[in-house]
Amino acid sequence: MQSYAKLELTRDGDILYMGYAMNQQEFLRDAMKKLGMTRSQFAARLNGNDRTLDKWLLPDNSNDFREMAPSMWAFINEIINHETLKQQYEKMP
Repeated sequence: MQSYAKLELTRDGDILYMGYAMNQQEFLRDAMKKLGMTRSQFAARLNGNDRTLDKWLLPDNSNDFREMAPSMWAFINEIINHETLKQQYEKMP
């Protein structure tokens, strides 16, 4: 059985996710890819709106960039873990 992916904070403020250092934008894009969701679908899954997600996806040096709360990083990680386990369960005979 696959273990849960855990998040760790690096000294640079990036997140260490499954052994890779990722910034917020990389983490969000990777999550959308893993979940097979568009921006609108992903925003809805997070119970947010497209504009908020767009601000999270902007480069760090943009005036409109917004940093996600640590609880949102954890929530997205839980969604990914849940969907991974769900897919594994659905493949079982």
